[in-house]
Amino acid sequence: MEKRKTGRILVVEDDESIRCWLTRLLSQEGYAVVDAATPAVGVRLLESECVDLVVLDVIFPGRQSGLDLLRFLRSHTATAEVPAIVLTGRPLTEEQETEIHTLVARVRLKPVDSKELLDLVDRLRSTSQRLHKAGFRG
Repeated sequence: MEKRKTGRILVVEDDESIRCWLTRLLSQEGYAVVDAATPAVGVRLLESECVDLVVLDVIFPGRQSGLDLLRFLRSHTATAEVPAIVLTGRPLTEEQETEIHTLVARVRLKPVDSKELLDLVDRLRSTSQRLHKAGFRG
């Protein structure tokens, strides 16, 4: 029997069907998932919830973007080492791509393969757990 996964993942995605699919996929693997439809709600959740990984879209309607959430994530001691996966259905500008890589996020194009995503989540969670045990998270 395969061991159930542990950890808390924040999903930030404006497309409800994709957000529900990600939540279901990750929950079925055993992860606790909190989700948000906007970067602003995602930031509020990061302020109140301890998460081990963030999966987010980069382009949202309105003024805020996934980059705003990534900047917040990296600028706070408690979340600076939390790994992030950026999912996008649109090509990124060179400036966006450079900033995302500067913010140490992995990028995957939608539609994303569920096995590939779960493998990446597992790898990043393993790294995050090692950092946490070594005392690198606030």
